[in-house]
Amino acid sequence: MMKNYHNSSLSLPRRYAITAVQAAAFFYFLHCSFLPFPAMQFPFPAMQCDLELSQNVIEAYIQIEEDKIEPMQTESPQYMSTWTWAYMQSFQEPSWHRALYKHLLEKLGKCSVLFFPIISKEEFHFTLLTFHKNERKWRHYNPLRSLGHRKEERCIDMARNFVNIVEGWLEYIRPQAQVFIETKKKPTLVKQKEGLPTLVQKDLTPTEELTLNWIMQNPLQFPFEDDMECAQQSVSSLDYGMFVMFYMDKIAQ
Repeated sequence: MMKNYHNSSLSLPRRYAITAVQAAAFFYFLHCSFLPFPAMQFPFPAMQCDLELSQNVIEAYIQIEEDKIEPMQTESPQYMSTWTWAYMQSFQEPSWHRALYKHLLEKLGKCSVLFFPIISKEEFHFTLLTFHKNERKWRHYNPLRSLGHRKEERCIDMARNFVNIVEGWLEYIRPQAQVFIETKKKPTLVKQKEGLPTLVQKDLTPTEELTLNWIMQNPLQFPFEDDMECAQQSVSSLDYGMFVMFYMDKIAQ
């Protein structure tokens, strides 16, 4: 269920809620399948199952939307996995390349908006962080601002932390971007069967070159906004996954 926000561009039509429920039912039997990254621990099994169910449904939605986009299509919505933030919470910074950096390099140059679904294991909750590249700003959408001031602030803090990590990576890459473009190569960590990963030079893709050119030509710090008008789920519901999908669908249009 949701509250009515007549003035919000992200108000939720009933037909979308039906679609999300159908999708959730379809993936119910899949949500306990093997996960690619370490599972997070929750004190209440029912909440863990619901969170994993929402996570799998959002992942399926992202896959469907990505399949509609041509590989070299520019000014397109681009999506980061729900597992990106979860993986970064489980591993230290040197391992983040797998979950975050390589995807930023591939997606940022060709996107109009970049979506980061964020999972809060403390609040059993999803929010959505978006980077609007043409508007040059970050925006955070929380489908349950009535969590309470302290919990709401934690969700905002997580989003701001994510922004700091991404902008820190942009600052780190900028001095090297020209060399990567000139050589058409990028240093890449490659996992070995035994021992530590090895740094090798790999060919730069056209979309990665777009990202590097954008990094060199633009400021790398952007204002952050917490959206106060987005549609809200009811306090007693666990519909955060549906609302995150709705936000992405509406913004991508």
